[in-house]
Amino acid sequence: MAEVPEDAVRLLQFRGSLNVEENIERLLGQVIKKNRRSVSQNSMMWALLGDISDQVEWHGQRLSKKDWKWIFTAAIRKQRMVPGIEGGMVYLGEPTSGMSKQEMADMLDLIMSFGNDHDVVWSDQPE
Repeated sequence: MAEVPEDAVRLLQFRGSLNVEENIERLLGQVIKKNRRSVSQNSMMWALLGDISDQVEWHGQRLSKKDWKWIFTAAIRKQRMVPGIEGGMVYLGEPTSGMSKQEMADMLDLIMSFGNDHDVVWSDQPE
């Protein structure tokens, strides 16, 4: 669990509306939400994935933006893959909505690097 500054603990104790543990959890929840990926990062990710989806053939297949998202997320999060119940392989993945701003920045860098390596011509990206 992240460390909470003593001033914050004292302020939360003084407020008294909730017990200290509940207040700390609320405070930490707000800090975590502020560090989540931004809307502009999310928009940029989908634009980049669209360009890759339109222009890159992967092992003889054209993949959807969502497919590419899973591939890049698996690379960033070092995810595992297991055999599916009825064949095929399944990524044990996580959604990008829980990514921090830094993780999403790393993901965008990976997507752009991959696209550049595969001669993707980038469309106009959202700011």
